[in-house]
Amino acid sequence: RTIPEQKVMDAMSLFGLMVLLSFIGGTLICSLNGVPFLDSFYEAVSALATVGLSTGITAGLSVATKVIIIIFMFFGRVGLLTITLGFLKEKHVGDISYPNGHFLVG
Repeated sequence: RTIPEQKVMDAMSLFGLMVLLSFIGGTLICSLNGVPFLDSFYEAVSALATVGLSTGITAGLSVATKVIIIIFMFFGRVGLLTITLGFLKEKHVGDISYPNGHFLVG
């Protein structure tokens, strides 16, 4: 079997989006709280991947940073593809089509 090129491109763009969000989240956590970047990056990746692991800095973070981690956990749970398609997909009202049935006659 082959994987359609569009699916490969979708997977690559989701991977790129995850990496970009991880770096943005790590940078925000690092700059807002003054913790080492590696610890903040670890927290961001853990929240996006909904792993539940922590370096132990979560309790000492500010409320704004905890909100960032909560949003990342929500993105990880719902899925970036679902969220992205929810914002980017155009809504078509009235474009209803029924599936074709293939069956033997006779």
